[in-house]
Amino acid sequence: MNASALRFPIALCFAFALAACGHGASSSTTATAAASATPNGAASDATATSNGITLRASVIETRDLQESVAKGYGIAREPNQALLLLSVRDANGDNATPVSLQATVSDLKGGAHPLALQEIRTGDFVDRIGLAPLSAPDTLTFEIRAQLAPGSTSTVRVSRDFYPR
Repeated sequence: MNASALRFPIALCFAFALAACGHGASSSTTATAAASATPNGAASDATATSNGITLRASVIETRDLQESVAKGYGIAREPNQALLLLSVRDANGDNATPVSLQATVSDLKGGAHPLALQEIRTGDFVDRIGLAPLSAPDTLTFEIRAQLAPGSTSTVRVSRDFYPR
């Protein structure tokens, strides 16, 4: 199976996992970013575009990932852990290498800290993930500062509410 054939099923699995979460979330972005929502109103991702390069940020609790996706990322599906997924693509949907990406995560208690990002390769695609502990009920806010092209910086914020189950 070629890389373009893999792109849609992987994105679809992640989108379904996000939609299945079923908990309220909000999303706001700055710079040239835009947010999208699932039909039930739960924010699923936020994007920023600069010079034809698009950064997409998505957040999900790792226990809501499909087993095959978690295994592909090399992570455990856990109830008290959030996953930030960052994808950077050009106008054709191909990989784009950002100049820089930094992420921070904060919670309702006011604690904020840098979030380590690691590269994940799926076929020809390279994404970045970060894992953050959570203690529901809580709202985690992820702020991603990205230089997608030289001389242009974008900031994307994604907030997600997590509830005890």
